[in-house]
Amino acid sequence: MFVRRLGISPALAGVALVAGLTAGCKFNENGIGGDDGTPDASPSAIDAAPGPDADPNRPDAMVTTFDASPPDAAPPDAVPAPPFPYAPSNFDPDTLAPLTAVTLDCNARFDSTDLSFGEWCGQPEPIPVQRDGLVILPVLDFEITNNGSLILRGNRPVILAVFGTATIDGDIDAGARRDQAGPGGSLEASCGTPGNGGTGALGTLTDNSGGGGGGGGFGSDGADGRDSADGGNLGSKGSTNGEETLVPLRGGCAGGRGGPSDVQGGAAGGAGGGAVQLSAAQTLTVNAVISAPGGGGSGASERDGGGGGGSGGAVLLEADSISLGSNAAITANGGGGGEGGSGTGPGQEDNGRNGETDSATPAAGGAGGTSTGGNGGDGGAGDIDATVGTAGNSDGGGGGGGGGRGRIRLNALTSCTVTGTPVRSPSASTNSGAGDCAN
Repeated sequence: MFVRRLGISPALAGVALVAGLTAGCKFNENGIGGDDGTPDASPSAIDAAPGPDADPNRPDAMVTTFDASPPDAAPPDAVPAPPFPYAPSNFDPDTLAPLTAVTLDCNARFDSTDLSFGEWCGQPEPIPVQRDGLVILPVLDFEITNNGSLILRGNRPVILAVFGTATIDGDIDAGARRDQAGPGGSLEASCGTPGNGGTGALGTLTDNSGGGGGGGGFGSDGADGRDSADGGNLGSKGSTNGEETLVPLRGGCAGGRGGPSDVQGGAAGGAGGGAVQLSAAQTLTVNAVISAPGGGGSGASERDGGGGGGSGGAVLLEADSISLGSNAAITANGGGGGEGGSGTGPGQEDNGRNGETDSATPAAGGAGGTSTGGNGGDGGAGDIDATVGTAGNSDGGGGGGGGGRGRIRLNALTSCTVTGTPVRSPSASTNSGAGDCAN
């Protein structure tokens, strides 16, 4: 504006400015000095303060002052998270603030009870958000390499909220182990009390021996336990419960405890599988195992009943587009029931197996430890229902019933593609966008 008022073209003004700078400062081998060539008093200072030239009769032609302290650095603007192109289940992405991308290349762990990261492969830890009985881990992009895995434990379901892409080449485990529930499994608020809702009923004692506990139910019924040789009543099965959409997100239900004998307290039922949700704003690619199996019922001791198997839990996957590779296995199988106690003496009998993580094979009930205790029933898997235990004989305890199947849900906005024959056990329910991934 000033040069235009003077009638000077911008080009001429630039030439004049360069000439003025050249006249006022010059570089010499001794350092940076004034126009008389004399170096500053401090070689490290650059005109630290204005002062007269060597000729006191004329003012400085040009003096430039640099503050000794650096200018205040304004913090960089936070990079806003990209929006989800769909409304994810069970959380509002607009209320979350993901800070970083995460790549797991080790055996990582997270506990939803105390919000602790047992191991996180040297990656920045997301800030857990507790909401509506869930724990949400917001991240930008998320990857588990084929050298990594993620084990989830605790008393609340876990949601991985991924605001970019997710690539799962290493396993995610949200399952129960015997009577230790997966994250958010075996909760009374979801499953009810033993014999009511999804939790298997306890066996009872008659004379000297106990009946087997009932298997837990969730996506399908559990199975009944079986009576003892002396008439100890079986524990009844847990029933189908919950929503196929997995809204709200919750885990599976426990099997019932075996009935006591005159000398033992009854074997523990298997716990319910946990609940894990992975929601990606963009693409979700799965080439590994994501599982939430139920726990196997414990084998009984002398004359008491075997524990019922726990039901499978919940796996919910959603994204703009989902790709399931040939090595993918998405499972929530039930646990097997425990074997009844021997009628002829003490000794721990065979436990039911935890639900299978990478196949649609039913988990076997406990069997073979004694000829007098009843065998445990198999857990539910694929499209196969849980099976009942067998009765004890010669004072033996009854076998526990198998745990029912859990639930799998796939939601896609634009597409869901399958390569090869990935495992989905039990069969997955889907929205319309993920219909091509139904089995």
